[in-house]
Amino acid sequence: MGHSMGGHLVLRALVESRIGPDAVVLSAPMLGFAGRIPKPVASIVARLLGRLAPRKSAWKRNERPAPSNASRQAFLTRDAKRYSDETWWKSAKPELEIGPPSWGWMAAASRSFADIDRAGGVEAIRTPVLTVATDGDQLVDPDAIRRAAGRLARGELLMFDTSVAHEVLREIDSVRDVAMARIASFLDREAPPQ
Repeated sequence: MGHSMGGHLVLRALVESRIGPDAVVLSAPMLGFAGRIPKPVASIVARLLGRLAPRKSAWKRNERPAPSNASRQAFLTRDAKRYSDETWWKSAKPELEIGPPSWGWMAAASRSFADIDRAGGVEAIRTPVLTVATDGDQLVDPDAIRRAAGRLARGELLMFDTSVAHEVLREIDSVRDVAMARIASFLDREAPPQ
């Protein structure tokens, strides 16, 4: 199972035949950057700035560009209690704080998106894959997720509406419970306990 960039890495490992699990669950896999900039333009900008200033932060704070008064919780989860757990961990262990990516990271991510997106790669995966995502994601591209899930030979997609944020498994109970039940059902069917 992989979430966000972890989901990206799991899918890439499947495309490259580096792993052979019985089943895979992807949660909001990062297969493209969310935003209004067209994917080809974002890729060109990331690659150019990745060459010119690889260690420079792509923006000032957080995992995505946002105004200074933007609510980080709003693009992660509607569940204040689950979000407060994250803030507790960050205060207890400040090294867990995620800052903005560098332009070098953005360029590498863009190249990796293209590697996964190559014709035939995702289609060759024979592992059952359940993808859980949301049209309300403001970090990763929901359309890229939908396209990749549709290309999987044994893929299933659970897509929530725009009211659900990036951290589906940390969302309010009415959302999280649906996702967890679908994941459990999928794993019971595709990778039952021995």
